[in-house]
Amino acid sequence: MKRILLIRQGNKTSTNSTISSKRKDLVMSELGKSQVRLLTKYFSENKKKYLWSEVFCSDYPRAVSTAISINSYLQKKITIIEGLGERYFCDQELTENESFIELKKMQENWGYAPSGGETLSECVDRFETSINLILSKTDEGRTAVIVSHGRIIQAFLHCLFPRYQINFNSYQLIIKETSLTSLLYSDRFELEYFNRTDHLR
Repeated sequence: MKRILLIRQGNKTSTNSTISSKRKDLVMSELGKSQVRLLTKYFSENKKKYLWSEVFCSDYPRAVSTAISINSYLQKKITIIEGLGERYFCDQELTENESFIELKKMQENWGYAPSGGETLSECVDRFETSINLILSKTDEGRTAVIVSHGRIIQAFLHCLFPRYQINFNSYQLIIKETSLTSLLYSDRFELEYFNRTDHLR
């Protein structure tokens, strides 16, 4: 059995832009830094809980910063994988209402994308390719840490567990900032726990 620990990065600096989720220059906000400090404390207290393999993260600076902070206690290799990046929503500015309409269309039709955007099927395909690469680099009995982003994690979980009691296909983002989701893998994935944020209390 192998385990992957999916972590959403800390809160990012906000903009009024509807294309901000694809902007790699957005760094963590002060709230995000505080969240990551608490997450790092959790890892410092639980570093012997699992046999760790590597730490993987997307190439977004806010994800890299989260991974580096966690790894200050784990002391493992950090590997950056572009395929773990957030879903590319669109390349145009939209009003809040227009964004809502487009999000709903995407959730209802996984082959649809707004102008210049990425369909949910496309983003899950490249995320799954990245996960398979990580599994191939993870030995039996080891736990890999993956720092990624809310929308892409949620879409991936929907594909794995379409009939789960939680609606992962909701247009609303339900993956909490710096939350921990644990997946066990042997011949298939099992959800060990979802969206834990005990470290933020």
